[in-house]
Amino acid sequence: MQNWYTSETGNHQGLVINESDGRNVAVVYDRADAPLIAAAPRMRAILKVIESDDSAMALLQRLTDSTGAHICGEIRAVISETVPMKLES
Repeated sequence: MQNWYTSETGNHQGLVINESDGRNVAVVYDRADAPLIAAAPRMRAILKVIESDDSAMALLQRLTDSTGAHICGEIRAVISETVPMKLES
């Protein structure tokens, strides 16, 4: 899993930096948003754990109405839409 951290640019922007190679991952226009972007790899990893755990998914499915099915669908969608991109050297 990639670890990202935040840094400030000296103005109101924030940077998200890949800890392993020091590359800038993102520049955010409001530095308050940088921690959310930096948490993305960890959030994706957590969603993958939940999605691979049959009992966790079954528990979500048992939520009232269609909420559980919707949450399960969203977890699967996020995982499939956030396939890590390979950075070119």
